[in-house]
Amino acid sequence: MDSVVGLAVALGVILVFVCTVLLAKSAHQIQPYEQGVVSLLGSYRRTINPGFHMMGPFNVVIRVDLRPRSVILPPFPAPTVSGQPATVGAQVDYKVVNAARATFLSVDVGTSVQRSVKETVGNEVAHHTLETLLPNGWSIAQRSRERLVQLSGPMGIEILRLSITIQGVTGQLEFFAN
Repeated sequence: MDSVVGLAVALGVILVFVCTVLLAKSAHQIQPYEQGVVSLLGSYRRTINPGFHMMGPFNVVIRVDLRPRSVILPPFPAPTVSGQPATVGAQVDYKVVNAARATFLSVDVGTSVQRSVKETVGNEVAHHTLETLLPNGWSIAQRSRERLVQLSGPMGIEILRLSITIQGVTGQLEFFAN
């Protein structure tokens, strides 16, 4: 009789422990500046807004920060038509506007934006000589921003501002494109 009671108590403790773990795993708190992307077995289920949510224990909730962020691209040598490299640096201010797309279409949003900026700005600079870079800096920044908007839109990212620093033979200037 005592062994049956002991077994029932042990099973009761195990059952309470399992229920507590499943309940704790099901509760998710999303902060006011975040959205949650819910997936089950790697496939998208839905997007949840800020607040307290109860999900199934096997759902995975990925939190996505929606606050504006900046990516700074350190100066790098960009080739020009004349063959002489210009030193180009950039800073991009962006924010995530579609949490699901940003989560499933990009492994790391910051790295994706940084790679896109380097490629876009480098391609724009490659069409100029050192002498024409600085006078055309604003149009380079504007075209680079337009291209970034095209690249980042499908990923659920909005480009807020692009700042390009070009250092050539005649000096260094900074150009902004909003």
